[in-house]
Parts: sequence; structure tokens; C-alpha cells
Amino acid sequence: MGNEKFESWYAMWGKEFADLIRNMFPWKDHSDVFQVKFETLMGDDGREAQFSLLRELGGFLGLNITDDEIDNALYESLGAETLTFSGKRSLYSDWWNEELEDLFTHYGFKEINGLYGYE
Repeated sequence: MGNEKFESWYAMWGKEFADLIRNMFPWKDHSDVFQVKFETLMGDDGREAQFSLLRELGGFLGLNITDDEIDNALYESLGAETLTFSGKRSLYSDWWNEELEDLFTHYGFKEINGLYGYE
């Protein structure tokens, strides 16, 4: 994907999308909202953190799920073939550059990442 596509997207939707995300931020502190960190869900923070997150989610939903059920759900879902799955997770470092970083910062997404605990 070239920079031109990103530039066009930012020009068309950047401000609107950033505003939408900012408006959602207060929801994270509501008692009826469960926060999921993508990297933990995907197992980047280790298997125990992944299982712990999913046990907590189950409890939040009123479910008593076993580790075997979690293991099976992960096996059936992570890496499953879907319309958008390319065979592996994308790495932003494969295509990210200084120009895109400037757009990301200009439209406020770097600030938003910080609000959600990302650098």
C-alpha cells in the first residue's frame, strides 16, 4: 500500500475518525465496559496473560469458562481463514515511514495512542 492511499484516507477521514476515537475514550472507565488489549488477546504478552484476560472476560460476561474451552476457542479463531486474513499478522514496520508518521501525528492519532496506553 503506497503513501498516496494513506494520504487520501487521512485527508478524507482522518479528523472524523480521530474525533470518533476521542469521543469513545471516556467509555473505558464505565463499569459495564471490558477493556481488551489486542496484543494480550493475540498472545504477545504470553500465554498466561492471554488466558487470564479471557478468564476475566468470561467472568465479566457471567460465564465460567475452563482453560480447555479457552484453548479450543483460541485454536479455532486465531489464524482462521477469513476474507481479510493474509496468512500472517501485518507488521507496520514493513511499510511505515517518516511521512506516514507525520500524518499520524498531524491528525492526532499519536496522542490518541498515548491515551490508550500505547507509545
